[in-house]
Amino acid sequence: MGRPRACADTKALSVFLLGALVSGATSSASADALRPPPDDCPAGTHVWGNHGISGCMPEMPTECGDGYQPRVRLASATRSGAAEFVAYCEPPAAVACPTGSREDSTGPNQPTCMAATRCEDDGICGSGYHCGPASFCMNPSSETGDQERDPRYPPDMSALSECSSDDDCDGRQVCVTTQRCDADVHRVDPEGRTLDAVVVPLPADPRPNGFVIAMAAGLIAVLAGALTWWVRRRRRSRS
Repeated sequence: MGRPRACADTKALSVFLLGALVSGATSSASADALRPPPDDCPAGTHVWGNHGISGCMPEMPTECGDGYQPRVRLASATRSGAAEFVAYCEPPAAVACPTGSREDSTGPNQPTCMAATRCEDDGICGSGYHCGPASFCMNPSSETGDQERDPRYPPDMSALSECSSDDDCDGRQVCVTTQRCDADVHRVDPEGRTLDAVVVPLPADPRPNGFVIAMAAGLIAVLAGALTWWVRRRRRSRS
């Protein structure tokens, strides 16, 4: 009669461990999701946070080649809100952006054109820029007179293509005509080449991964609970 009881005990323990492991993983993930912004960051980075996302943002690259611009962009964010960044040197564009916009990028080798500041005269534009008429297509946003879906975030400032009316734009895009600051000289490769961005290695973070620590703590708690349950059950079965 001892074997059936042992089998039943083994099955019960298996079910308990499975449920406990799932519970522990869920608790660890929840703890990670509630993780606050870092108190400090490795050398070469600084604490950054925005709308529940936080992390150690690297400093701007300091050794970019001629014609290249230093950039740091948010590359991704985990479900727990941990931000991951990319630092790189942005090459000059192959083609100039529309008048009244500037060459930019959303990430390495992801060039874009961003609408420049609205102006009434050269006084607001600063050195190297002048105020002049500009017309280009833009996606609907507060910049085009449309309501933003989420007012916490800035409007889409992408300048897509030059236009004279909405008919020159695609889909729901709007032709926006106004005075904007324009660069006296656009940052463009003189030979019209499409050059690659230079990604800069990020400083190593010597701190342990928070999710791994939470999972390890949860696993220890699960094993301790399973051992206690097993010992108590064996004692009851012998009595």
